[in-house]
Amino acid sequence: MDIFFYGNHPIRYVEIMGIIRSIDRTSNLVVYSVDDGSATIPCAHWQNVSPLLELGTLVRMSGKVGQWRDQWQITVYNIDAIDDLNTEMLHWLEILSLKRAVYDKPFVLPPAMQEKATELEQSLSVTDLADDVGKARFDFDALDPSETNEAAFKQAIMQHVEDSGMTEFLYTAMRSSPEMENRAKKVLLYQVR
Repeated sequence: MDIFFYGNHPIRYVEIMGIIRSIDRTSNLVVYSVDDGSATIPCAHWQNVSPLLELGTLVRMSGKVGQWRDQWQITVYNIDAIDDLNTEMLHWLEILSLKRAVYDKPFVLPPAMQEKATELEQSLSVTDLADDVGKARFDFDALDPSETNEAAFKQAIMQHVEDSGMTEFLYTAMRSSPEMENRAKKVLLYQVR
């Protein structure tokens, strides 16, 4: 799971406004390089029918931030050409307001999530892992669906911490691990059934 951090704020979805500097088209993908005034970023639009936009067009795009071939890009969900230049100025004012109101302040987990994260940190202290030396290796992916539950997921987290050589439990490290994300999804899937 790709998560971009602005300060300590985790960011997955963005909206940018900028000028198209280059266009790369294939049969099912259009990659726009968009310059928003701070940088130029590739924006991949996976659509069979993409709007016919030209170089130099001012656009507003929303999508998911991610990495492809070790380079940040945006997977575009929505793209619109902007005809009114006042819209760009309003966008900049909105960004400045959002920066002051949200992003200049430290990110804090909502209380309910903080409680869960604290419980998880306490139950998974790395010093407890030392007691497990000599035990058989836990294999979450080999579990039967009926065994795929929260307790098994906690064991998978402990194994991940041990395998990664972490000296402390870091919630953000768990959130940014594709392997752990897939395991969490598996637990949720089997709990719903």
